[in-house]
Amino acid sequence: MLKQKPAWLLELNRLTVIFVLAFLLGWLLNEKWLFVSIGLSLYAANVVWQFRKLDRWFNDETIDVPEAAGAWGSILDKAYNMQRKGSEAKAQLQAIINRSRASINAFQEGVLLVDAHSNLDWWNKTAGKMLGLQYPKDVSQPMVNLIREPGFKDYFFRKSYLEPMVIKSPDNEKTLQIQFTLFGDEERLLVVRDISRIQRLEQVRSDFVANVSHELKTPLTVIRGYLETFFDQIHTFDRQWHRPVKSMGEQAMRMDALVDDLLLLSKLESSDQLHQELKIDLAELIQGALEECTMLAEKKNQLLQLKFEQPVTLLGAYNEIRSAIINLIVNAIKYTPEQGTISVSIEKGLFEDSEGVAVIVEDNGFGIEEKHLSRLTERFYRVDRSRSLETGGTGLGLAIVKHVLLRHQGALEIESKYGVGSRFICWLPNERVLPLEAPAQAPLAELSS
Repeated sequence: MLKQKPAWLLELNRLTVIFVLAFLLGWLLNEKWLFVSIGLSLYAANVVWQFRKLDRWFNDETIDVPEAAGAWGSILDKAYNMQRKGSEAKAQLQAIINRSRASINAFQEGVLLVDAHSNLDWWNKTAGKMLGLQYPKDVSQPMVNLIREPGFKDYFFRKSYLEPMVIKSPDNEKTLQIQFTLFGDEERLLVVRDISRIQRLEQVRSDFVANVSHELKTPLTVIRGYLETFFDQIHTFDRQWHRPVKSMGEQAMRMDALVDDLLLLSKLESSDQLHQELKIDLAELIQGALEECTMLAEKKNQLLQLKFEQPVTLLGAYNEIRSAIINLIVNAIKYTPEQGTISVSIEKGLFEDSEGVAVIVEDNGFGIEEKHLSRLTERFYRVDRSRSLETGGTGLGLAIVKHVLLRHQGALEIESKYGVGSRFICWLPNERVLPLEAPAQAPLAELSS
């Protein structure tokens, strides 16, 4: 099969033939340049005419491909083939998009796409029902204007979504969990789940634990009272009873601490509202927490230090924040070897595109393997059960910290490298940060720790 000549070469041959014929005819009639001009003018008119047909075809999809001969016919054929292939590819792509959207619309979870400008681009039917979205009214609307939940704006722009966000549905009848995923050029995929049933079951479990803990408190108080009497009279006991009595006393104290933590956690979980909010000098609070933990650190020759560039005043529940900080410091002391260093720092604007303040408790201890990080805030979760028994922890400290921060619209993030150390970051939103003033006196007893 002979190879077809390029369109430009065919057109060049055609132009050459016109020029030669016009020149020869003009030479015979002694008007060669006149005939050459006429020939070239006719060629130019034909080119303009072909351009006109091509332009009309490009701008009007209802017109069939125009007929043309020679090079123009070859160009039109190629353009038609390219258009047909493009239409087929567009149809295939649209079919894939339609199938994907149909599949996503069938999800029981809500799915939303937010563009790089933080505007809502698309959502499935489930998301529309859960969040009360209206089409096309809410298309291209800022996402932070569509969900009126305290703390949502700060969470949205933090770009750090280790923990999903829990909100109430617009009708206030359902509890929704939103998981964010960043992709592409600062775009976001939001997955919304209805966790109302799970939350109800969690509430039943929480109520059960709270009731049992409350019922255990009285008999434990009686047992500890008798054990203290035994300790006072232990010199009158046979030596064989010294160790059992001491062991019973230690376990009773551990049980008492466990019940106290369970009651505290139940109290934190029972309500999202803070009953009493005060102005808190954060540096002063942390300094007091470090002083309380000094004796425990001195037993292991550890160094405790506080770092901050400027004072920060918070609005919150004083004893809850204090309890969270002490839990993190004590936790760091327990899991840091002798002569280690535990530093507590206050930083502003730690997260990109997010205002707020972070309290960071950092140690150079044993570190935690990555597989455990996502479960550390679960109650009673143990990374190393043998080591936890040695340290005497209740397994509820980080769960308490997490719930304290959630009640303050904050979050707990954990970074750790095994064998190097850990960082516990307590983030609080900018709405909790006040202009620096002298803090009010803390209440004597707001929350036991």
